[in-house]
Amino acid sequence: MITKLNRIRRENRALHFYDNLRFHPCDNGALLFYSKMTPARDSIILVVVNLDPLYTQSGWVEVPIEDFGEIDTDSYEVDDLLTDTRYIWHGKRNYVALHPGLQPAHILRVRRL
Repeated sequence: MITKLNRIRRENRALHFYDNLRFHPCDNGALLFYSKMTPARDSIILVVVNLDPLYTQSGWVEVPIEDFGEIDTDSYEVDDLLTDTRYIWHGKRNYVALHPGLQPAHILRVRRL
């Protein structure tokens, strides 16, 4: 896991900076949701973490799509860099569910469609 996290950090410029961390709303206090992006918006990372070590937690996160720059539609792709899974998200509010033993976090790279 440490090797994968280090690879993700090396390959995504948004994770190279310390002054670009922003926290965002989530309707479940057991989930932490934040983003990091470069000033040019060419590297956008969303992270959702389950803070509960025992139980699956789920909720709706509020994605700051207005900060992403030009998006032609309200749909965009997010690639989970931990599991190599792709999702199509729509608009600001999106649902996540994280199981602490199977997938305790999402590290999502945003791609415009």
